[in-house]
Amino acid sequence: MNDESGTSRFWERLSGRHLSDLARFGYDAIKRRQALEYFTWQWGFGRSLLDPQLRFLIRHTSASSWKSAWQQPVM
Repeated sequence: MNDESGTSRFWERLSGRHLSDLARFGYDAIKRRQALEYFTWQWGFGRSLLDPQLRFLIRHTSASSWKSAWQQPVM
């Protein structure tokens, strides 16, 4: 269904959510906040161990890189 502007309810709700997130988290956090909702992968121990992306990452990352990332996450 569309409103008078031709915009569907889906896009209206999505836009509203983004505006709400922007007001709540600010410009500095919005890219990271919204990126978690679109085409990025979120950590969950049980399901992530089966994830092919994580398995590839584990096989191709050195122990020193894991240690560094754990101690100093990039923000």
